[in-house]
Formats: sequence, structure tokens, C-alpha cells
Amino acid sequence: MFSINVPVPTEVARVRETLYHELTGFERIRNRHTLVLKRIDTSDSGGQRLHRVRERVRECLHSSKMPVQRSIHLKIDTIDFFDDPPAGSAPVVYFHVESDPLRYLHLYLCGQFNPVEEIEATNYVPHVTLARGGSVDNARRVCSNVSFEPISWQINELHIWDNRYREVGASVSI
Repeated sequence: MFSINVPVPTEVARVRETLYHELTGFERIRNRHTLVLKRIDTSDSGGQRLHRVRERVRECLHSSKMPVQRSIHLKIDTIDFFDDPPAGSAPVVYFHVESDPLRYLHLYLCGQFNPVEEIEATNYVPHVTLARGGSVDNARRVCSNVSFEPISWQINELHIWDNRYREVGASVSI
């Protein structure tokens, strides 16, 4: 399994650190902050190698059908939660990422790579997970009590995450 990830600025980790005390009531607090744009399931194709995935992604991003500009603006200004995620422990508390161009790019990539049911295509919610597991009441409390300065950034490249090695395997410009 590979995923196409959006680079997240270090400011996200800094803000998450200021919220650490609020998150201690959850089973797991995320230390690695990722924003998954699109998952690429390679099990149905015999397992594609990283270089093939990178080239397919590069071709998609440089196609004339690409629906967005070469630089995408993103913003985090709220915390929200999933009370019943399709996988893993619940609830999931996250930074909500606002970016219409990112959503358009996600839908475009779903047309190029099969979408993962329940979490992609029209179900896609751009987010950076902060913590998971615990009570929904605690998630509600955190979401209603926490405030922070908005985080804005622009991206002009994407990372291809190699889940086998748990690291970024390649970067591709938009």
C-alpha cells in the first residue's frame, strides 16, 4: 500500500504540542502528523513498485486534465472528530483541513486510482489526526474548548508514502 500525502508544516506539530494536555484522555496521541490525499492499493495489481507508482502519479499531476493550479493553499482553523470511523478505534480527533482545490485533486486522483470505499471520493475529509480512542464526550469537550491561531500554508509537491518501510519514498511536484 502506498499513499499520496500532503506535506504538513512543522507548525502543526507545534500547535499539537500546546494541546497535548487536552489529548491525554485518549488511548493514542499521534506524534507523526500526516495528511493523506489518496491511498493506492497495490494488492490487486501484484504490488506495484515505488518507481511505477511515482511515474503514474507524476503523469496524473502533469496531465492537461489536472483540475487545480500548480500551488494549492490549505488552512487548518478547527478541531473536529469522527465518532465512528470505518477502521480503528473511535473517536478520532483531528485538525480539519480546509481546501477546495485539495478536494478537487482528491476526486481527480480517485478517477486515476481506485478509491478506497468508505473513506475516499465523496466521503473524503481532509484531516490531520491528533488522537484516537476514548470517549465521544471527551472528543466533544476537546473540540469545543480548544482554540488556536489558524495554520495556513501552500504546497507545490506531494509525497508518496511507502507503508512497507513507513517512510516517504518519493516526492512529486504538482
